[in-house]
Amino acid sequence: MPDRISVLLVDGDPNLRAVTASSLERETDRVAVETAPDAAAGLDALAEGDVDCIVSDYELPGRDGLSFLAEVRERRPELPFILFTGRGSEAVASEAISAGVTDYLQKRDDAEIYERLATRIVEAVEKRRAETAAAETIERAPDRTEADRHRAFIEHAGDVVAVLSDDWEFRYLSPSCERVSGYAPSDLLGERSLDYIHPDDREAVREAFSSPGVDGDRPTAEYRFRTGDGEYRWLESVGSDRIETDGVEGYVVTTRDVSERKERERTLARLREWTRELNYSRTTEETAELAVAAVDDLIDAGLSGIHLLNEAGDRLEPAALGESVPAMFDEQPSYDRDAPPGTRAALAWEAFRGDGSVVVDELSTYEGLDEESPAESLVLRPIGGHGLFVVSAPEARSFSDTDVLVAEILSQHLEAAFDRVERETRVERLHGATRTLVRADSREEIAERAVEAATDVLGFSVVTVRVHDEEAGGLVPSAVSPEAAALLPDRETFTPDGGSLNWAAFEAGEARMFDDIRTTEALDADTALRSLLIVPIGEYGTLALGEAEPGVFDGVDEYLAGILATAAETAFQAEARTRRLAERTAELERQNDRLEEFAGVVSHDLRNPLEVARGRTELAREECDSDHLRAVDRAHDRMAALIDDVLTLAREGTPVTDAEPVDLGRIVGSCWRTVNTKDATLRTEVEGMIVADEGRLKQLLENLIRNSVEHGSTGSRTESGDSVEHGGADVTVTVGTLPDGFYVADDGPGIEPDRREAVFDAGHSTSQSGTGFGLRIVEQVADAHGWSVRAVESEAGGARFEITGVESAD
Repeated sequence: MPDRISVLLVDGDPNLRAVTASSLERETDRVAVETAPDAAAGLDALAEGDVDCIVSDYELPGRDGLSFLAEVRERRPELPFILFTGRGSEAVASEAISAGVTDYLQKRDDAEIYERLATRIVEAVEKRRAETAAAETIERAPDRTEADRHRAFIEHAGDVVAVLSDDWEFRYLSPSCERVSGYAPSDLLGERSLDYIHPDDREAVREAFSSPGVDGDRPTAEYRFRTGDGEYRWLESVGSDRIETDGVEGYVVTTRDVSERKERERTLARLREWTRELNYSRTTEETAELAVAAVDDLIDAGLSGIHLLNEAGDRLEPAALGESVPAMFDEQPSYDRDAPPGTRAALAWEAFRGDGSVVVDELSTYEGLDEESPAESLVLRPIGGHGLFVVSAPEARSFSDTDVLVAEILSQHLEAAFDRVERETRVERLHGATRTLVRADSREEIAERAVEAATDVLGFSVVTVRVHDEEAGGLVPSAVSPEAAALLPDRETFTPDGGSLNWAAFEAGEARMFDDIRTTEALDADTALRSLLIVPIGEYGTLALGEAEPGVFDGVDEYLAGILATAAETAFQAEARTRRLAERTAELERQNDRLEEFAGVVSHDLRNPLEVARGRTELAREECDSDHLRAVDRAHDRMAALIDDVLTLAREGTPVTDAEPVDLGRIVGSCWRTVNTKDATLRTEVEGMIVADEGRLKQLLENLIRNSVEHGSTGSRTESGDSVEHGGADVTVTVGTLPDGFYVADDGPGIEPDRREAVFDAGHSTSQSGTGFGLRIVEQVADAHGWSVRAVESEAGGARFEITGVESAD
């Protein structure tokens, strides 16, 4: 029996470690397996025992398999090292190949994988043993010179050893030349090596070998070499020292065939491009079609297809099929869940329910299939819960291990792409549904629409929206889904002291997710539910989602439920604002009605008697002229002014709605001409346009100008018995510009600081002839525009009224 092979198996999973070890020893009695749980234990076993080959997982405790490989190479650079991993990605595969693993296999849930692994182990060890034996034989020969030993070693080497002259001619080639290049050594002797290198690679090779190595590294180049059949193969050459012996003079170059590795690298590079395309697919159909196109391009599998689970969950239906499928199959293949054993559908569902790939090299002899099939080679890979990736070809043994690896990596990216598309679709539909929430007319309707969105859009079945009711002292059910109504007991209120998970989430303001609420001691646990997800709706309540199975919800569900809860919170806020606005509007309407009633009374019941009194006074003046009658006239004028101001105040409370650009300077001039300014002087320092209601702006300016000219600054300082006129008729009134408004100032006696707020109170006046409403009207006009007004001291010591918050129209 051939020599036994000692294998060191390093895997962090004890169950997989035991299954792999026993399976390998069952596949061949040549293999003896020693196991280690991690890289450190593996290095200890390597130091203590005689190991022929290492088989290692990629994901090891504390480090990955490639860092373990690097440490093994430092101790035993020649030792075969096979990466046997459950993590399939083009990045890991590419990195492993570049790092120099002897071989790379991905774990799959089928018995054939252990047969392949055992074969790879035996082949790698036997190759290494043959090379070692040849070297040892040469070393042990006592009657050979040093040159003989070197020559014997070269002739037994698997790589091509060549000697090149200074002008790149072949001076010597080892026998392996014919196996690698298709040429006998004698065919190439004297030939210029660069002539056989692909024209696009010659300059890179020349540059690589014309420069000395860095830090002792030998010059290395990869290039395409024209073989004996006229095709190009990828070779890797490493330069060595110059030799002069037995008539052979030149530089030693060692060359090996790396075509298979380069092909794998190209395939993985194209795979990365295809997986990037999957990252940008927008629909399920587009994603499936991209995957089918990718597998056809990468491994020439024209009979491939993507079969997705239907909504009923009882059938795998084709979503995308390879170009050759219609010609090979009578009808589009689909797979029923209840198909009898031995059919293609039963095999498909077996793979869909499994965790790994099902690989069949020859379907016609496969014992699990009785039904005839146009395909002969088959790879079945589940796409998570979405469906099944079917990769097939009409010829037997069409797929290499690299092909299977590509299919598995592609299926993993496909699952992620389907997850993303499904999530994006749900989010898009959710945004559409949430827009209807803000159009709801009541809190009850908001809750009902939130439940509908959770069930119809997000696919949750047991949904309850509870709202916080201060009168009830807790969370009260406002809307429930039909499943929730049938499954959950009637509960009126979850209170702070009731031990409710709903209340805990609401009070914390954080989402709470439970895989199994039966493990909690909460009030909510007394139901048929197992999984529970509770998301607070701000200060308004909670959105609770439940399922009868444990462990149903994940982070995506929490994310989507959070979007819905935020939309519901926004809708509740809008409803509250709308309700408050409606209440405020109703109150304002009631106030306006009272004001209109008041204005009518003032206008009719006061003006009529006043006009009668004026008429009687005129009649009395005809009979006699008296100073008393003139005093009565002044009293009548004051009463008329009071009536006008009161009516203005009553009608100035409404906001400005028809503001437009107006010329402030023009309005100031117009107001100055309207008011009886006597001998006062106007200084206008304003330019440009502002946004205002022209009529009400005139009321504001006229009252400010009248205040300065006729009634002084309404301050407490007086100059005569006629109240507080500040400077008399020769007062100067200045209207100027502020950064966000304008001011009206005078050079009168001004306003005492402690009186500057009181001057805007209704009825406040220190003048016997004033009504006390002028500045109140100014403040109301400013408020109606959204402006601010304040009284300060002017530069001349008089009064200055600043109006700010004014919008410029320039």
